[in-house]
Amino acid sequence: MNLVDLLLPFHQKREVNMAANPDEPLKKAVVTFLAERDVVVEFPADWSWAWTLGPNPSGYSGNLPKRVSKLHYQQHKKRISVKVQSDLGEMFQRLVPEQDIYVVDFDNDFAWTNGDFGDKSSCFAQSRSKAAFKLLAGAGGFALRHWQGDKGVGRALLCPYQDSLAIFNAYYSGFDDRYRDGKNKLLLYTQLVARLTGSEYVHASGLYGCKPGMYQYSGTFYTNGSGYLLGQKDTIKKLAAESVYLGIPYS
Repeated sequence: MNLVDLLLPFHQKREVNMAANPDEPLKKAVVTFLAERDVVVEFPADWSWAWTLGPNPSGYSGNLPKRVSKLHYQQHKKRISVKVQSDLGEMFQRLVPEQDIYVVDFDNDFAWTNGDFGDKSSCFAQSRSKAAFKLLAGAGGFALRHWQGDKGVGRALLCPYQDSLAIFNAYYSGFDDRYRDGKNKLLLYTQLVARLTGSEYVHASGLYGCKPGMYQYSGTFYTNGSGYLLGQKDTIKKLAAESVYLGIPYS
């Protein structure tokens, strides 16, 4: 399956409703988060993934970490530590979209100027020659652009990689996504693309633009060193298990 074909045509704005089916990605993130801390919880089929739940027939109410801790206690007679509950709450809040409907398009012209899509701190956009963008386009790469009305507020870069699609280098309202009040825009944009393509995604802790031995740099192109892969679950897990080199040509 060619994921890029599912995102065409370029330059056509589309709405993505992230509230249509929010439970599965949130559940996966919470289960993974807990498992990494040796906390195992079996969630009932009717479990609510809302952040706050008032009194209801299920018997579980309050914020999500509190409800998870209660469920864990009932299953294992042991409560989850306050720190894990706090960290779980912060992680969960980062995953919840700030709004239900997002307007995006996909662009392979890279004709915008510095700051048009929240990337005024990006070296790529500051370069008058747009050399890095040209290198990416030459490798089949393109950008997701995030709109609010007629204003571009964010973007992320994408590039085909073997049987997957890599996404990386996200910016929003002028800040690298790592420094935007804890809001992980790269993860959000990954979830948007996953929704549009019906694909899975996995974090790639070592994702680079060029061939091995050159680290994250490829002439004037770099990736910030990590990102996500989208595609079929088994395929992307295998690809992400090792360093990913996108093969962006040198300038």
